[in-house]
Amino acid sequence: MTLHPASRYLGGVLDFTGELNRYAIARATVRDKAAVQRCRDLVDAIMVSVGVVVRLCEPACRRGACGLSGTCS
Repeated sequence: MTLHPASRYLGGVLDFTGELNRYAIARATVRDKAAVQRCRDLVDAIMVSVGVVVRLCEPACRRGACGLSGTCS
């Protein structure tokens, strides 16, 4: 099994949030407020989790060992 850098997984998760936002827009056009709110809540939760991962990764990124290739500051 080939392991990919963490940046590929993180990119996939962020791409998924983009798809959720597109779905929310589609649901908003038919006034499905509940679906829009669920999407918003899920995207918010994902973004909080991504922030935690990046913060935990910062020490390894400074050493160049986290696999996020420049995404940590």
